[in-house]
Amino acid sequence: MNDRHRRVLKLRKQELNAAKKKLEKEYGVSVADAVKAIKIFADAVGSAVEAVGNVFTSIGRNLQGK
Repeated sequence: MNDRHRRVLKLRKQELNAAKKKLEKEYGVSVADAVKAIKIFADAVGSAVEAVGNVFTSIGRNLQGK
């Protein structure tokens, strides 16, 4: 690893830490809590989309049977 690569990595890490602190300071939410909330939201949306897909599949089967 050369010096430039190390400097770039160090700057990225500093920027990430600054963004984490800004998120916590402005919104009062830690990064871990934000990740948990996003996972819960994504799971809920996924379940809803799956249910809609099952409804359309059921409708399609019923229409083919007639």
